[in-house]
Amino acid sequence: MLKKIIKPIQEGLLKKKQCSGCTKPLKDALELGEISETKKLVQCKCKRIYVWDLETGTYRRATLDEEQYFLTKRAK
Repeated sequence: MLKKIIKPIQEGLLKKKQCSGCTKPLKDALELGEISETKKLVQCKCKRIYVWDLETGTYRRATLDEEQYFLTKRAK
């Protein structure tokens, strides 16, 4: 039940391009690198990692697979 209350709030914050954890603007987030030509990983000051889609200009939380892919790609 709690998830039903929190999810719309988090989606609203992401539409406003704010971190769903600390509500800071994601435009100030640290850019970690690229996943693909159209997607970049960014990290908020509260250490949450997001995927920035350059085509649509939207943010979403990064999945564990995306984070692992980036780390293995960076290690090479």
